[in-house]
Amino acid sequence: MKQLFFVALVAASFTTSAFASTLTTIHNNDCKDLNCVLENFKNVVVTNKATFTKASIIEADVQQEMFYNNEGDFIGASKNIAYDKLPSKAIKTISKYYKVPKYTVKNCIEFLNADNNTKYYVSLDTKTARTILEIDELGNTSVFSTSRL
Repeated sequence: MKQLFFVALVAASFTTSAFASTLTTIHNNDCKDLNCVLENFKNVVVTNKATFTKASIIEADVQQEMFYNNEGDFIGASKNIAYDKLPSKAIKTISKYYKVPKYTVKNCIEFLNADNNTKYYVSLDTKTARTILEIDELGNTSVFSTSRL
């Protein structure tokens, strides 16, 4: 499941680029079914992968992705957010341990899962490596993954 989530997260990080402080679909989770998304939103782009389906939608000029497993169950939804929208505790941790100019923030993603739990993922790059941090709603930060660039 962690690999599936990571694939979905990476896909979202490269396809989302809009910023917003509120997003009705991601926060009320009324549309947990792909058919509901297709019926209620315009310009939906559906991408089928081996282990999940992604529905990309634009709502109020904000792009978001909704993810479903192969059985059609809702996995979660993601959107890019501005760095300053992260929990303040996380911003302090990142500023302390991942200092500029060595680290560059590439993406900040808010991910709301099927249980309405929010996590944040921050991609930090150096010249040779990418570190993705996972942050909970309280701002507790841990390393989700690292990879070479």
